[in-house]
Amino acid sequence: MKLTYLSHAEIPSRKAHSVHIMKMCSAFSAENIEVDLIVANNKKSQASENPYEFYSVEPDFSIQNVQWFSSLPGKYYLFGLMSALKSVRLKPDLVYGRFLFGVWGALILGKNVVFEAHSDLFNRDTLHHRMSSHLVTSKRCKGIVVISQALKKAWVDEFPDVEPKIHVAHDGADLRAKTSDFSFKTENTTVAYAGSMQPGKGMELIAELIPLCPDIKFVIAGGSDEEVRNWKQKIGQLPNVDFKGFIPHSDVQRVLSDADILLAPFQEHVNVGEEISRWMSPLKIFEYMAANRPVICSDLPVLREVLENGNNALLVPGDEPMKWKAAIEELINQPQKAEKLATNGFNEIVDKYTWRSRARKVLEFIL
Repeated sequence: MKLTYLSHAEIPSRKAHSVHIMKMCSAFSAENIEVDLIVANNKKSQASENPYEFYSVEPDFSIQNVQWFSSLPGKYYLFGLMSALKSVRLKPDLVYGRFLFGVWGALILGKNVVFEAHSDLFNRDTLHHRMSSHLVTSKRCKGIVVISQALKKAWVDEFPDVEPKIHVAHDGADLRAKTSDFSFKTENTTVAYAGSMQPGKGMELIAELIPLCPDIKFVIAGGSDEEVRNWKQKIGQLPNVDFKGFIPHSDVQRVLSDADILLAPFQEHVNVGEEISRWMSPLKIFEYMAANRPVICSDLPVLREVLENGNNALLVPGDEPMKWKAAIEELINQPQKAEKLATNGFNEIVDKYTWRSRARKVLEFIL
């Protein structure tokens, strides 16, 4: 089978969605699918990076560039058309992707498609709603993949007829750690956060938590140079925090494995250009679990689809720093509990949440 993964991502880039796309293309390839990935032509400084090395994937799928006219009005519509035409020329059996304009364009041009939704984008405007409705009703749309049960409910509430063709696939992670590698350290404890510094992702709480825990070392990986400068100014010259800045995804697991506890302090509202807190499936959660380290995470309803308090994570209100401090102290005082959370989380990645497992389940559903 030949599959074209249609995206409007720049590869490589610092965006989390680029990680998701590259990992899924690699996972589809591992299932004996011939994959062509369409990406936005990237002429920025990172264009010289080897994209396969950047994301730690095998070069077993092709990357096809389509020109991205960043300064033109209507650039998304233009890129949607151009990428759809490119996908037709590649002659795939199936076009798969997260970029609605492109996937819809491929559908109009006669290709069988699968759309992967990470939000209720049908609520953005009339055009998005019409495209989504067309996908739902078309026989050439072989499935809608969503990242949480909460998001499935939103789609089914809006389009009741979509239920037979909608599939829930939470995000995933690679396996690199071994359960035998981790023995919790109760002295000189290091906690880490890796990810975006966008509003709602958690830096707001971490900034309050650092001065409350002077004996704990905080390692923070991620963010642009400007974001790191801004947070350093807000926090001040505290000796117990180390900002790593942006690091390539291929190095993230090393940072996580060097820590004793991993933090995911999502806020009630997470806005990355659109509100996602009701149905997100954060890559961070799965990569934390794959690192075989205990996770402390915000107690949001959608995250309870994967995390269970006291079993594979500690769940804490996202806006109460003192409770996060207490959770860290609980793990330090109960190392066996910390090791249990880490082991259970890692085992769930092994059993349910690898990228290969995700790709296999998606293929079983749509084929």
